[in-house]
Amino acid sequence: MPGPARAGGAGAVPCRANMVYTGDTHLSRIRIVGTTVALLLVGAAEAHGAATVSRSAAERIWYAQGLLHPAIVHVPIGLLVAAAIAACLRVLFRRISLGVVYYCLLIGALGMIPSVTAGWAWAPQKDPGYVDPMDATSNIFWHRWGGIGVAAGSLLVTAWATSRLWRKRRYEAGALAAAGTVAVPVPAAVPAYGAGDHLVAVEAVVAVRPPGQAGWQFATVLLAAATSWVAHDGGELVYPKNLEKVIAIATGAEAVKLKGASKPAAESMTITPPPPAAAPIAAAAAEIAKAATAPATTGPATGPADAAVGTAAP
Repeated sequence: MPGPARAGGAGAVPCRANMVYTGDTHLSRIRIVGTTVALLLVGAAEAHGAATVSRSAAERIWYAQGLLHPAIVHVPIGLLVAAAIAACLRVLFRRISLGVVYYCLLIGALGMIPSVTAGWAWAPQKDPGYVDPMDATSNIFWHRWGGIGVAAGSLLVTAWATSRLWRKRRYEAGALAAAGTVAVPVPAAVPAYGAGDHLVAVEAVVAVRPPGQAGWQFATVLLAAATSWVAHDGGELVYPKNLEKVIAIATGAEAVKLKGASKPAAESMTITPPPPAAAPIAAAAAEIAKAATAPATTGPATGPADAAVGTAAP
């Protein structure tokens, strides 16, 4: 059995410094580094929150994106309401493009998807009573399922609008063409055909009324009304009875309360009476002041001290 070949001889094994590293070698090193970093991160997380419930990465991402619900929910609400306003204004102002209504509806409907998804993950983190989605007695029950209904309705109305607009553009671009063949005499001067009658195809443009667009626009208005109700219900969860306060302040039934604002001049000059607990002290002080200003009186001595004063007097 031949022994190991010497360096530089025939059949010598190349040293490690001269070896060519393949892609698999680099990939294995990247995996080792990635695994090490992952283990360090997991260990740091476990050390930081050892008392918390261990959750998978998917669960953490799910609940983390739920915290974005209050920030992203306003965008689709505003767009759906804007689509309804544009649809109503088009009745009076035909110069408003139908595309304004459609694209506000489209972007708003697409924005409802992450908004509802985030809201579903946000609810159980907000209140213990929001954990069970089927609890009809929970304050968030109608807001939660109303949001699901509005999201589904917006996608359906968007699909309906897309279909009607696609048909409208198809009719406006090509209209309807009725193809037929007629005999057309061609003179001999045309070399491509030669003399004689030839059958050529002609197109007759038929005027066809494009599909109406009023249906899905009316549905957009109804959708915006439902969206506003769901949004109001969600606002009441954070700011209870806020609409009642708006009406009360607007009608003057409730005073405007500004934080940190100075009091009006008339109110600052008003002298407020002392509290009931200070009344006896004020009465005693008045008696002392009255006794100090009263004139001295002469009369028979009623006590030892008075008797001594009386005998000393001339």
